[in-house]
Amino acid sequence: MALPLTTDTGGMLGANELARLPRGAFIVNVARAGLIDISALREALRSGQVGGAALDVLDPVPPSDDSLWREAGLI
Repeated sequence: MALPLTTDTGGMLGANELARLPRGAFIVNVARAGLIDISALREALRSGQVGGAALDVLDPVPPSDDSLWREAGLI
């Protein structure tokens, strides 16, 4: 993902969008943290729907919920 965070793009990658990806897809976000619903991403990683994610940015930084860092496939 590489796009600006706006009212139209905020949370654009949520549970519904992640479910539509091919199983095992890999997410790369080099843009703004608010583009991805982190709770939905966590569940998609746990279920194997998403095979991995590379996140350049998180909100807040450092993340207050460090459990995300323990998810398999998150780099």
